[in-house]
Amino acid sequence: MQIIHGKSSVFKKPELIVNGGFENGNPPSSWDPNGSPTITRVADPSTGSAGAYCINIARGSDSDTCVQSSIPTIAGRSYTFSGWFKNIDATSIRATIYDSAWNVLGSTDAVTGASWETKSKAFTAAGTSTAVYIEMVGSAGNQARFDDFSIRLT
Repeated sequence: MQIIHGKSSVFKKPELIVNGGFENGNPPSSWDPNGSPTITRVADPSTGSAGAYCINIARGSDSDTCVQSSIPTIAGRSYTFSGWFKNIDATSIRATIYDSAWNVLGSTDAVTGASWETKSKAFTAAGTSTAVYIEMVGSAGNQARFDDFSIRLT
């Protein structure tokens, strides 16, 4: 918090995810496929975000279909991940945070409903690189949407 002329103001800590609102590129830039998903940017403003787009992922035939983005972190520091999730027809969807050695640092609760839901997860970084994976369980062609992903120091 900073005091300016007797008034207080709260500053947000810097955003660490690049293109977490999925506004840039089609498919959205800074997000890489793992497996064979079909990734597109679509208009679905129902999350209440300032942006016009979200990411739509159609599950490929691979058992480990996901989309990932890497984030620089500081070992031992605490962070909070948050984002919006909309399960169209997959069995379940979630975001999982991994360190560079593939150890799970945290995972959001699974989303099974077809309405937009916000999820968050606190985690402690184990090293200088952390990855967020958007994971889907279901059959080939199942779809889900995601928006406004964020990671900030807590």
